[in-house]
Amino acid sequence: SILIVWISILLEYRRYKSLVFSLLVLIFWQVLSLFESYSLKQKSGLTVYHIRKGQGVSVKNKKELSLSMSDTNAFDFHIKPHLTSLNYPSVEYREFNFLKSTNTFVLFLNKPGFWPKANYAEIKTLVISNNFAASERDLRPFKNLETLVADASNNRQTVTNALELSRKFGFSFYNIKYEGAYLSELP
Repeated sequence: SILIVWISILLEYRRYKSLVFSLLVLIFWQVLSLFESYSLKQKSGLTVYHIRKGQGVSVKNKKELSLSMSDTNAFDFHIKPHLTSLNYPSVEYREFNFLKSTNTFVLFLNKPGFWPKANYAEIKTLVISNNFAASERDLRPFKNLETLVADASNNRQTVTNALELSRKFGFSFYNIKYEGAYLSELP
């Protein structure tokens, strides 16, 4: 609507050079948007959503997306806008607790007391959910751990414990409750 007003003002004052320049800028902007859209469709990434007292994780591999969530009521508010920004990828609903992408390994701990079978020395990102209580002894096998992510389903005690562990072992800590969704680009 602003563009129509701008064009009409330029025509009224017979500023044809400005009109041509404005249209060229508009065309350039649209072409740039097309390239950006194509680039976004070709990327892969991990997203851990901020869902109050719940969990939601998506893994995008170019045009396909795997989605795991505990509360489907949160889809419209938390996840759908993000999927729209990803240019409507093909969505598959599935549960998962491990992600491997080239040299990136992510482990999801969401069942208290249950440790999935994995080579813990390869894990670079650890996501804890549902008040999963990890101890110092539990994290010793994680030799390459770089980031510990606590999602919004954790209570304050679990988050505090995870923060202390990350400080003690020297890896970064990401608290979804306070920092928003965790986004990580995958190779």
